[in-house]
Amino acid sequence: MAGTGLNIQSPIIHPGFFAGNWYGPPSQLNSAASTFATGNINFLPWPLEALLTVDRLGICVDAIAAAGNCRVAWYNSAAPGLEQRPTTLIAQTGDISTGALGPIDAAVLANGVARPGVIHMGVQFDATAGGTAILKSLHASYNMVGSLIGAPTLAAIIIQAGSVSGFTWRYAQTYGAFPADLTGQTLSRVAGNAAGCVWARAV
Repeated sequence: MAGTGLNIQSPIIHPGFFAGNWYGPPSQLNSAASTFATGNINFLPWPLEALLTVDRLGICVDAIAAAGNCRVAWYNSAAPGLEQRPTTLIAQTGDISTGALGPIDAAVLANGVARPGVIHMGVQFDATAGGTAILKSLHASYNMVGSLIGAPTLAAIIIQAGSVSGFTWRYAQTYGAFPADLTGQTLSRVAGNAAGCVWARAV
């Protein structure tokens, strides 16, 4: 086949997002024994296959010791070839009450456009709810963190007992509005389950 070019594509092409439907990662499980310490934003990555305009974001609260408030957001990721960290804000909610278990959601402050590539799902809790929430997260057998972000050591991306996928990104800040841009900011790698899926509704 000398001189012949081959264009090999995935056998599954995403059909696009239908307005009014909710979308999120394909594999979820309780993030058992998670601790969402207040004063932090915790992130999980998700590879988005097609353009998605977002008008609502939501999470699923499986357990919580004290009702309070949370905020959720989606972020873009660093350019290909760079370490995949959250960069610019796509969309965020205001306060969402955690007074009830199960799915909770809210309109974003302004519709956001997420483009194909890695996006980061961010969650933060106020002082009342912080440290008590267990959210629906990624299934431990679905090592999205290890495959998309990587780590300096092999041990850091090996799934541990009771862990989401070895580690997640965490950014320290007082509870409130999400930063518009995290490029160049200090993010820490945190082992454990303190992260949750953030689903989005398409426009």
